[in-house]
Amino acid sequence: MGIGQGNDLVYPDIVVVDLDRKEAVILGEVETESTVDDQSAEQWSDYSRRVNGSFYLYVPEGYEADARKILESNGIKYLGIRTYAFDRSGNVVFNVVK
Repeated sequence: MGIGQGNDLVYPDIVVVDLDRKEAVILGEVETESTVDDQSAEQWSDYSRRVNGSFYLYVPEGYEADARKILESNGIKYLGIRTYAFDRSGNVVFNVVK
C-alpha cells in the first residue's frame, strides 16, 4: 500500500492503517543483510517522520546492533527493532529486540 500523494508517494513494507481516520499510523520496513546500512537510513527517517516515530525496523538476526547504531546516530525515532531468521523447516521466526 502506498502512502502520501503525488510525487510524495512511498511504499513501506508494512502499513498499519486507522480505518476511522483513513491514515497510516504505523510503518515498518524489512531489510536484508545488504540493506542494513547508512544508505537505508534516509528512507527509515522518512518513514518515521510520516508516522511521528511509530516505525518498526525488521532486520536479519545478528544485525540488530548495526540497525540500532544507524537509527540512533541519525536521530531516527522508532518504536522497535525486530529480528527475523528461518528455522530448519523454512518458517520465519521473529524476535523482539526493543
